[in-house]
Amino acid sequence: DQSQLFTELVLAIGRRGSKSAMTAMMSTYEIYKLLSRHNPHEFYGMLDVGMISITAVATSAKQASGLYKVARGYVTKCKFFSPFVAADTEERMSFRTQADIDTFGAKAKPGIELLFRPAVGRGLRGPANIVCIFDEFAHFISEGQSSAEETYDAATPSTATFKSPKTFDPEGRIISISSPLNRTGKFFELWNSGMSGQADGRLCIQAPSWEFNPTISGKYLQKTYKADPAKFICEFGAQFSDRYSGWIRRHEDLLQNIVPDLRPKKATYIRRPHFMGIDIGLAKDGTAISVVHLDEDKIELDFAEVRYPGEGEWEDQDQLDFDGLAEWITSVA
Repeated sequence: DQSQLFTELVLAIGRRGSKSAMTAMMSTYEIYKLLSRHNPHEFYGMLDVGMISITAVATSAKQASGLYKVARGYVTKCKFFSPFVAADTEERMSFRTQADIDTFGAKAKPGIELLFRPAVGRGLRGPANIVCIFDEFAHFISEGQSSAEETYDAATPSTATFKSPKTFDPEGRIISISSPLNRTGKFFELWNSGMSGQADGRLCIQAPSWEFNPTISGKYLQKTYKADPAKFICEFGAQFSDRYSGWIRRHEDLLQNIVPDLRPKKATYIRRPHFMGIDIGLAKDGTAISVVHLDEDKIELDFAEVRYPGEGEWEDQDQLDFDGLAEWITSVA
């Protein structure tokens, strides 16, 4: 939908996919956009005594420092920024606007700042952020002041301050960028709700490392994949880890136990205990049934089948119903 206004971006990108460089580029570009306005405070209806901030949040102080140095390098190498730089330290950069310079001269106090902070919720509540960027967000801890939930809730509300004076459309931005991890946590929650269409104004992009960074050696990727396919699919393939990839580490371990010519066994006259396993899934995942029995020291699979919503007798349904599943399970048993 070309009319959709996106105020939030979620990027699930594999390792070595230039995520840190993108974070620094986005931060620098947002500074450029602000400085291109003669008086951004007046434009957004703000008092000129306050700061407009672009804040990037990293997993640790060391990671934040590394990101800051990259962004700082972009700024110092671009002549556009030279007249506006008010302070350049190891922790932050601040900038004068053109309105500041016109009114108070070349040494006017700054009105814009670029911050790179470690993930500590209490330290993120002050700035009026026009943009918040969360770097490697899937790898934030899950509890406490440094958790993904706490830092997100602390930093993002301030973006609501910024809106277009003409259209009143929001202009504050929230950017979450990370290599995926498990199907839990704030980053997966943001990505999943965005992909399922449950979050208006959120754009989600998922891409493996080699699409964002084609300079990665193909031989290195092949070697890493062979060492641990499941880990590779998650970290470089940008796929969120699930229970399947968590316990089946190599596809070969599964395929070597399959005999393609065998067919499901609908009945048996062998008087041995049989065991049924059922994995219930109603909406997005299917429901699976398997039946096995012991043959001396081997486990023999007699029957395995999966039913999905939108397929077969549930072709016109977007969710499996318990009554239909109960009849199917009874017929198998």
